[in-house]
Amino acid sequence: AMLQKLCFQINLLDYNLVSCDFDLVQLSPTPVPLHRRNSREDRLLSLCILAFEPLNTPTGKDQCLASIEEALFRPIWMFLLALFRKVNVQREIALEKSMKLYKNAIPADIGVPAKLFPEESASDDSYPYEVAVQELRLITKEYCPQKKLECIVRTLRLICECAEHYCNSKEAGTLQVASVIGADDLLPILSYVVLKSNLTQLISECAALEEFIHEGYLIGEEGYCLTSMQSALSYVESLSKG
Repeated sequence: AMLQKLCFQINLLDYNLVSCDFDLVQLSPTPVPLHRRNSREDRLLSLCILAFEPLNTPTGKDQCLASIEEALFRPIWMFLLALFRKVNVQREIALEKSMKLYKNAIPADIGVPAKLFPEESASDDSYPYEVAVQELRLITKEYCPQKKLECIVRTLRLICECAEHYCNSKEAGTLQVASVIGADDLLPILSYVVLKSNLTQLISECAALEEFIHEGYLIGEEGYCLTSMQSALSYVESLSKG
């Protein structure tokens, strides 16, 4: 709580720095370069570490950055998302149309191999990869880019866990996740999860994340998961046009 209060106070003191680049949220044709947006957060991060030297560790820096984002984005994320949704309204309409067309689709309809989903659901109300869908829906409950990205990462991890379980239940022996699901299998499964989520705003959520997430999180697993989600959204969007 003390760290969050400090970050908020630093953010207020640094308001002129933040507001000078606020034309970004207007989604102008020439948005603020990523390195300039991140430099603001880096300055605030440095101030936090100076105030709390024990936080000068990878984990501590993550905690500082999360607190900075909490103070900065929680009050304004709803308005930022509204702007992105206005810009992406046609894409969201196409996504909504696909979700209606494939409302009752099974994974095979989206190109998921038979070994990666059960032949029958455990009950009439359940469906394959339901836990991943439930996790993805939680993205609307978060207001900070980092936490939203973590939600996407958890969704893809759950997809891998479900795929491994479905595959192992059909085939003898235990397989490793890497041998069960590859990049070619991930896209149709993630597309199925997107369809089942019924979240048309995912397009704008991901577009906003791409703009506001700290560049340090756009590499490695986090960056791969965000790119995969955007690819799945583009594919599902195209289903209504084909």
